[in-house]
Amino acid sequence: MAENNGNNLISIQNLQVHYKISGGLFKETKHVKAVDGVSLDIKKGETLGLVGESGCGKSTLGKAILRLTEPTGGQVFYQNKNLVDDLSYLQIFHKISVAAIFAAAIFIVILISKFIFSDYFSSGLNNLLTVILSVLNNLLTVILSVLLGSAVMIILICWIIKSVMLYLSDRKMRENRKDLQMIFQDPYASLNPRMTVGQIIAEPIRTFNLSNGGNIEAKVQDLMETVGLNRRFTKRYPHEFSGGQRQRIGIARALAVDPEFIVADEPISALDVSIQAQIMNLMAKLQKEKNLTYLFISHDLRAIRHVADRVAVMYLGKIVELGDAKTVYAEPLMPYTKALISAVPIPDPEIEANRKRIILQGDVPSPINPPPGCHFNTRCPYAIGECKKIKPKLVEIKPQHFAACIRISAEKPHIEENKESGLGIVGN
Repeated sequence: MAENNGNNLISIQNLQVHYKISGGLFKETKHVKAVDGVSLDIKKGETLGLVGESGCGKSTLGKAILRLTEPTGGQVFYQNKNLVDDLSYLQIFHKISVAAIFAAAIFIVILISKFIFSDYFSSGLNNLLTVILSVLNNLLTVILSVLLGSAVMIILICWIIKSVMLYLSDRKMRENRKDLQMIFQDPYASLNPRMTVGQIIAEPIRTFNLSNGGNIEAKVQDLMETVGLNRRFTKRYPHEFSGGQRQRIGIARALAVDPEFIVADEPISALDVSIQAQIMNLMAKLQKEKNLTYLFISHDLRAIRHVADRVAVMYLGKIVELGDAKTVYAEPLMPYTKALISAVPIPDPEIEANRKRIILQGDVPSPINPPPGCHFNTRCPYAIGECKKIKPKLVEIKPQHFAACIRISAEKPHIEENKESGLGIVGN
């Protein structure tokens, strides 16, 4: 839940990212609701783990916080400064410009048609009618020319206004970009293959004018040593490194500008298990040394359990559970969270062989047309009729442990017991 708290470094309020995929003048507009009204806080110095199935909107949320993906609604506060400008009014200019483009196209078609058929209609007429038609023809030409010129001017004015407002918004965000960095999922695709490692790490330093000359090279070498790479490797290219080494380069690049907040978008998913542990230990070490704050995105619940202080569980663009990492793993409240945790293998053959996994039925619904009410109602074994009608709110069930389900409450937090007792709605 988003609250006004001095300890919060990042505060997200009703953040939305909707992608338009169809629509027009005569078609229904549809949107992919990748992030649909997310509100949460990230405290200074903590690691917030974000988990969920593939396609639930985790990476989109991380990019929207940094405005690498532009939000379509909501607010993101960094140190009480709103990073998301309200640019919804630009849609008005967009619609006006689209209408002007259609009008201009119509005027052009009419003008062309008039020139083609004017001689045809005037042939065979007496002189008086020919003169009258000629005058009307010239008058119509002037009117259409004026209208066409006006439409073009409207298009240009709308384009200039949109460009200026977007430029001002981007320039405002650039002032905070140094403090907000990202470690990308693919350690190879995120590195420019035409640049040496030294150039890659030095690029943000030069961009923000944090150093110059020989100081940059010295800082790059120090950063490489910080992440466990030989300082002599600065002249090498990304393809000359292993996957784990490339991810270390990505971490060094993120650290180059001394950020406060880092979004780690599945930084270990493409790495071997032994390398995963090294990267997680490195990130934990750097966090202690530099007082960093992480949003650690992953579908690997074992990794989240190892690095996170708190865990947020995401399903179909919404946060469905939020709490202390140990509490969420030991006493999950949501059926969805329980199913995710049950999918994590246990490194004990006897326990693993005898335990019962929770297998959800059905597939994840489309974010284009999510189910009404609770988005999880199509797969939840505890769903009742009201689950299809009521949208559950993320509320505090236990101290600092939040969940979004109408079948649990602070007084009755165990959904299995509520079902056995025949209880329906116990909270909202």
